[in-house]
Amino acid sequence: MKRILIATVAAFLLTWGTIRFFSEDVAKEEKAAREVDFAARFSAMKPLAEKGEANAQFAVARLYHEGKGVDQNLKEAAGWYAKAAKSGHDGAQYYLGTMYEKGEGVSQDVFKAADWYKAAAGFRKNVDAQFALGQLYFNGRGVPQDYADAFSWYLKAAEGGHGAAQFLIASMYQDGWSVKSDPVEAYKWYTLAIPNARQAIAVNAKFDPSVAREKLIKRMNNFQIEEGKRKVEEWISKTNKTK
Repeated sequence: MKRILIATVAAFLLTWGTIRFFSEDVAKEEKAAREVDFAARFSAMKPLAEKGEANAQFAVARLYHEGKGVDQNLKEAAGWYAKAAKSGHDGAQYYLGTMYEKGEGVSQDVFKAADWYKAAAGFRKNVDAQFALGQLYFNGRGVPQDYADAFSWYLKAAEGGHGAAQFLIASMYQDGWSVKSDPVEAYKWYTLAIPNARQAIAVNAKFDPSVAREKLIKRMNNFQIEEGKRKVEEWISKTNKTK
């Protein structure tokens, strides 16, 4: 019996080793294939970008930014973002804003970051830029500190489905930060943020809407909870009609 057990374990370990190495080989092959795809995309997009095509300029910038299909070069990325941004590409405007805010590929300049976020957040309604602009107003970076303006931009991003913005709007309603305290609205926005929790938590590990909503519920009465549920259903119905 002991010999059978040893043989079985040995066979399992041998098989497991084969599976593991096979899986690693597959993963390497898949990664190599993706790199080939990125390289091909870069080769296809670069000539179009040089001709002034904004979408191609943005694609080239992203590849330089992430080092996919080409060696990572933040200065080149910023340069191509700038070309596309000047043509009105909201994605390029947003990413150029992030590079100015962080000082990646360009000299750090939060005032220029704010300008590019505004360009993307306004007419084009880029939710990432709206959220980023809310952050600048909340912290007084590149713009005068203004919690009401922060709330306004967070709300625009939240209405566009940005998880972290939804969480912060809920928090501001809960605590009465630049807006009248409203647990029902807080419940609504925490609930709407739950499907987007991964995005919220990526911004801050403490931005967990499920945990925050559970804490809020303990301070609400039954009427408020039911009203919160009604508002969630009303919002979902409204947004589904506009799709």
